[in-house]
Amino acid sequence: MTIKIEIKGIEEVQKMLKNASVEKLQEMSKAVDQAGLYLAGEIILSMTRGVRGIPKAFDTGRLAGSIRKMPVGPSLNASVETNVEYAKFVEYGTETKEGKPKMFARPHFRNTLTQETNYIINYLKEKIK
Repeated sequence: MTIKIEIKGIEEVQKMLKNASVEKLQEMSKAVDQAGLYLAGEIILSMTRGVRGIPKAFDTGRLAGSIRKMPVGPSLNASVETNVEYAKFVEYGTETKEGKPKMFARPHFRNTLTQETNYIINYLKEKIK
């Protein structure tokens, strides 16, 4: 399961990137990296404390402990991932063969991204100025 943050499609940003110095691009890449770290931390808080109005998804701690902001290289991308195979079942829930919920979804990734999007956008805008 992966959540990505990208800056794209914004004409002003694209113009700025075209004319940006190497130092400015590195600064912006670092800001996106920091936003990814922040998002990973918020997802972990959501899972371990249930702070987003969703029941905790914390039994052994394996899933929460696996969430990482993965390196994407020098770019304006951040990737928050887990390699735990059952993460998708926690996030989306499961159903019986009859279509009845077996395990209810606990969408910590999606809800955290939704609730933190404005904060992340404002953070990036401030850093890009």
